[in-house]
Amino acid sequence: MNITAEKAAEKIKKAKNIILLSHTNPDGDTVGSVCALAYALTECQKKVTCLCDSDIPERLRFICGDLYKKDCALTGDELIISVDVASPEMLGALSEKFAPLTKIRIDHHKKGSDFAEFNLVDSDASSAGEIVFEILSILKLTSCQRAISALYASIASDTGCFKYANTTAKTHMIAAYLISLGADHSEINEALFENLTLKSLEIYPLFLKNLKTLYSGRVNLVNVTNDEKASLGLVDSDLEELSSLSRQLNMASLGIVLRQKDGTFDTFKVSMRSRKGVNCSNIASYLGGGGHIRAAGATIKASNIEEAEKILLEALEKTLCFEE
Repeated sequence: MNITAEKAAEKIKKAKNIILLSHTNPDGDTVGSVCALAYALTECQKKVTCLCDSDIPERLRFICGDLYKKDCALTGDELIISVDVASPEMLGALSEKFAPLTKIRIDHHKKGSDFAEFNLVDSDASSAGEIVFEILSILKLTSCQRAISALYASIASDTGCFKYANTTAKTHMIAAYLISLGADHSEINEALFENLTLKSLEIYPLFLKNLKTLYSGRVNLVNVTNDEKASLGLVDSDLEELSSLSRQLNMASLGIVLRQKDGTFDTFKVSMRSRKGVNCSNIASYLGGGGHIRAAGATIKASNIEEAEKILLEALEKTLCFEE
């Protein structure tokens, strides 16, 4: 059942024990919006537990600290809410236990699964953070400074510091209001977008070594195996910027990263970023994934990366369209 922000706020207000779910391989939006809810609701004397199957990337720890757990016991009185989760599969190892019990799904993905009992989905929102802002505004819980900062981080992250096409006038107005309430936009944006480590620079020679240009240079593809990551001391979260980097090179229409998932031999993750004229979500949907028009992803099962690339290229042949 689809519900409004008002209905979601009403159900949250009545709950005393709340579990908040982030998607696996978390980004700034899922972490920021979950933490904003957690910080604000904790101030209302509610018991709040934040769960994520993956470790939170170091660059996002300034938002959440040690707020997240990998699992928790259930007593039966919890209100379970997923945030920025388009499908149960995005919960990773948490899916089997928590997806069937999820009461409210807060999401902004255009394509997804209404797996919760109540689904609050606004595909016009730039981020889950925008929707959470609306809920907290209805609940009159926008005075918590940690929640305000987490919301700003959520929105800034999913809009690429307000430069992506999903940024709207409403997005800017919400961000401005959060700044007026005390969000330190300069400090947050520095932490999100200017926080390089020596380790993160290891991706550049890897990028150049594995880069393939397709469709007369309009598509850039980079493959990464677990052996290559291990040789450089990298993990999946260290590769987050590769798809954006792939798109940036020569102003490509589509940048793709195909990487072997940490700890597996037959699972490969596809991350895509595009410019105007290429719909990433169509490609991802063909592969059983999902996401946004300009940013989407999917999972491919294959015996090796060569086979995974073949499946990916077949999907591009079927779905890729360059709109002028």
